[in-house]
Amino acid sequence: MRKVVIATAHHGFSLMEIVVSLVATSVLTTGLMSAMFLTLKSTDLALTNADEMIDASDILYEMSELQFATEILTSNSSTIEVYVSNRDGDADEEVVRYSWSAVPGDALIRSYNATEYQILQNVYDFNLTYVVSGTRTVAVIVKLKVGSSTANTIQTEIPLLNMNAMVAN
Repeated sequence: MRKVVIATAHHGFSLMEIVVSLVATSVLTTGLMSAMFLTLKSTDLALTNADEMIDASDILYEMSELQFATEILTSNSSTIEVYVSNRDGDADEEVVRYSWSAVPGDALIRSYNATEYQILQNVYDFNLTYVVSGTRTVAVIVKLKVGSSTANTIQTEIPLLNMNAMVAN
C-alpha cells in the first residue's frame, strides 16, 4: 500500500505577517491624514461665506421692485433712481433709489422718498447694466459682489415691465 502525503494547508497569518501589515497600514494612514490636513488648511473659508451670499440674494430680491418702475430718473453703473407707482395712498408716485459709492467695502444704500438707509454692508462691486430696445430701457442687469472673494458674486436681470419713458441718462 502506498502512503499518500497530504500537504496541510496553512491557515491564518503568523504574528510577523500581522505586525508588518499593521505597520504598513499605519504609514499609509498617516500619509493620507497629512494630505487631508494640508488640504483643509489651504482652503479659503471666505470662498463659501453663505451668510453674505444669502444677504446679497435677499437684496436682489428686494430690488425686484424695480420691475414696477414707470420712469428712470437717474441711471449709471452704480446708481439707479426710479419712480414707482403710488404705494402709500397719497396719489404721488414714490421715488426709489439704489446707490453705491464705488468704494470696495462701502455699503449699498436704498432711498425711499428721500429716506436713506444702508441695506447691505461690505459691498465690493455693485454694477448696473441697462438693456435697451429701440428707445426704451427694457431691463436692468444687477451684479452684486459682497466681500472680497470673487465667489461671492451674484447677478440677476430685472425686467422693467411698466416703462413708458425713453432711455434715461
